[in-house]
Amino acid sequence: MRSINEGREKVSLVVYPEGTTCKGSVLLPFKHGAFGALVPLHPLLVVLEYSYLDIAYDVFSWQWWTIHACCSPASVRLIAYWLPAIQPPTEEEVARKGAHECVREYAIYANRVMREAIAKLNPHADLEHLQKRDVIVSPTLRGKLTARLYGPVMQRHYELTDAEVHKTEEVVFH
Repeated sequence: MRSINEGREKVSLVVYPEGTTCKGSVLLPFKHGAFGALVPLHPLLVVLEYSYLDIAYDVFSWQWWTIHACCSPASVRLIAYWLPAIQPPTEEEVARKGAHECVREYAIYANRVMREAIAKLNPHADLEHLQKRDVIVSPTLRGKLTARLYGPVMQRHYELTDAEVHKTEEVVFH
């Protein structure tokens, strides 16, 4: 650890982007993959600070962006903020509520923590968007909706009965 801290060894950083951004100003709903393990998460907020032009890849074509990046006198700073660890639900909560519900709540909580951090730390954040509620759709509900849309073939794929497909469920907002 000392050699890593002193910079003698190169360290690889692995980031699993469960949240995605759009031009760096908004946070989209999280994918539930990392939350399924129900282990502590260490969120990382990455903010680009640019002097006069947003260098986000979706603003211009990649050709223009490449030329601009090579020839521009403007500086771009990338700032990474390590946020406090987010603890998963306890085993008792998982036993009481069920794993799917706990994973969903864990993802919602992590998303809320990231939204609050973005609002405080990113000067380019779209505050109006960050205050909107996102729809959280469980994998079970997604399968039922897909079966309703695509009929019997998908219903068999998801192993759903007719009663399960037509059962109404509440969509959760956060």
